Amino acid sequence: MGIYEEQAPQMTAYEAALGPVPRGRAVVLGGGLSGLLAARALADTFEEVIVIERHSSPAVRPVQGQALSEAARHQLDGLFPGLSSELVADGAAIAVPPSGARPTSAFGAERADARLQFTERFIQPYLYRRINSLDGVVMLNACDALGLISDRQRCVGVHILQRSRSAAARTIPAELVVDAMGAASRLCLWMEELWRIHIPCDRQVITQYASRLYQPRGDPRMPSRIIDLRPAHPYRTAITAVENDHYVVTVAGPSSPRVDAEQFDQLLRDLLPQHVAAAVVASRPAGPVIISASAQIRRHFDQAERLPSNVIALGDSLCSCDPLVGRGFEVAILEASVLSQLLCEPHLYADNGQPSELPRRYFRAAATIVDGEWVLGA
Repeated sequence: MGIYEEQAPQMTAYEAALGPVPRGRAVVLGGGLSGLLAARALADTFEEVIVIERHSSPAVRPVQGQALSEAARHQLDGLFPGLSSELVADGAAIAVPPSGARPTSAFGAERADARLQFTERFIQPYLYRRINSLDGVVMLNACDALGLISDRQRCVGVHILQRSRSAAARTIPAELVVDAMGAASRLCLWMEELWRIHIPCDRQVITQYASRLYQPRGDPRMPSRIIDLRPAHPYRTAITAVENDHYVVTVAGPSSPRVDAEQFDQLLRDLLPQHVAAAVVASRPAGPVIISASAQIRRHFDQAERLPSNVIALGDSLCSCDPLVGRGFEVAILEASVLSQLLCEPHLYADNGQPSELPRRYFRAAATIVDGEWVLGA
């Protein structure tokens, strides 16, 4: 499914619970971290923001460390005032690299400025609490996005299906749709079907990851963040200091079979500098070894010859970078900030049937944000 022409929606009891369609309604597809950031960026402009999430409760990725630069922290506080200070007070790590640190060929510091570091599991409840406190934001869980509704040049809504045996498919009219469904996004397919628009994509091979959370005993003697950036090496590693004095240790490679704790420790001894590996192995495990996989995908909406009005992508739907680098949340913050700023320019956004410059301006700005991250994660 995916091709839908504009039609009078069939009102159901589920739909009626939302009330009448307001003049300013936006829909976000995906209730993960990127979707929550998108909802916040839209909340100041639209009377109602509906977030469509396929899971019945918040889904959390495998243990991953995220690092925010000072610039990203400033933008995060612009969207959620005071949030970075709240995170620090509740245990988020502050990482200050050595003076003059720069990326190196192996086990180098990633940035020279102070960073705020935590796991995605740590930040998620804070975003949910802030979003749920906003008037006009509605969360619809256990719903699948089936496709977009087209009015020739525009996207005018979405078609969804609630995950219930008795539920019927329904439409939600919207003046703007933001795709935050992640790397598995179907937006390119929908654009091809509805508007015959082809979006160029870059893809990397699927990478396997093995991660584990540790709590050091005593002085860990480990840097706050190191990443193995050696080229042409089959395995890479990353260590990130996160909340509550814990560390996330990750090994990435072309294949990562189901490894037990002993095998994981042996991988660390083989890959990490001796003193770092010893400090990790001597630490107290705070969870099991978690295996995951990820394909890095970049969708070049900015290179399309034309774009439909009123639909954009944010986060991993636009560019899914290497989780080992731990910059996905920062990229989504910067994209959401750009979106919020552009929505303050009324001439860019058209709700009168005329073409809108918002998608073109947004995708061009977002491309400059992800350029460096894509190269770093490639």
